[in-house]
Amino acid sequence: MHNLGDLVKCLFTEEVAKDGLAFRPSVVDLHSFIVDDEIPSDEEETADFVDPLGITPQPLDVTPIRDMTVIALDSTAFCLGEIPEGIVGGVRCSLVSSSPNQESTLESYGPYVFALTNQNRQAIYSSLYRTVYHAELSGRVPTPYFLLHRIRYLFERWLQHTVAAEVKNSLVLLDGSLIGGTIANPKESVQAMLKNARGNENILVAVSKSTVLTLRDSERSIVSLLDSVPGRCFVTGLREHISQSRERYVGEISVARLATSGQAFRIDTDPDDPLPVNEILGLVSGRAGEDGYPEDLRLAHMTCVFSAIELIELQAAAMSSYDMGLREDQHWKLFPL
Repeated sequence: MHNLGDLVKCLFTEEVAKDGLAFRPSVVDLHSFIVDDEIPSDEEETADFVDPLGITPQPLDVTPIRDMTVIALDSTAFCLGEIPEGIVGGVRCSLVSSSPNQESTLESYGPYVFALTNQNRQAIYSSLYRTVYHAELSGRVPTPYFLLHRIRYLFERWLQHTVAAEVKNSLVLLDGSLIGGTIANPKESVQAMLKNARGNENILVAVSKSTVLTLRDSERSIVSLLDSVPGRCFVTGLREHISQSRERYVGEISVARLATSGQAFRIDTDPDDPLPVNEILGLVSGRAGEDGYPEDLRLAHMTCVFSAIELIELQAAAMSSYDMGLREDQHWKLFPL
């Protein structure tokens, strides 16, 4: 297990007033076993692509993994409820590790429950940013609801950096992309993570469940490049066709269908990895389920999201920790149906 103590301490740098705060819990659907709350980001990941004329999808061969460990990381955040000054949120991270001839192991970090207010958001985010990136924060701090997403991302990024620097000869699967140069994600940080991974003979791959990247001329998603191509296949080298903000994308961008009847995903890889892209995608394909998504990442996701019962328990714990009383939900009062 990795020690996230320095990060957790940043969440409680300032005392939140305990004067019987009014707490309005978020609605939890008890009919759903797992509640997945994707906090929207306040910065769009957008870029234009030139239609890659002359680029033909290539067939993808599965590359068996024999002597490598496979590690997958994911995280989740949930707004547990509102208080007059902001929100109370929860964050949890999961790390799944699979070694040859051994059962998969799970490392779970959290859930960490904390109050984010207009008064403490600057101190919390600045402290976390400094701890993760070893640099001072520049730029604005978002509102508490959007900041919860940023904090979840910082916890996940710290864990990614730690794994890339410590493990050896592993396939490391990340959820998301290798974008850099944004307010919340310095380009130098992503480059350092890739360098550490290469130095330890790790292969680092980021798989996006969805992407907003589009082809300029057609304005269609880049994953549409494989719409009419059956079976396992891929298109790579797409980063070279970005006409705007290309410098923000640190990884080599590909689109691949990792299973015969699966869907296509955007996949980012290290452009300086000595292994060819087709062989890297072949390794990831060997871990894919029927829908094409890597099973290791699926397990990491399923073990970090909150169940409905967990959310009810966390809301009760938050009320106890911050001495809060329930606030009537005006929506249900005004619109009972």
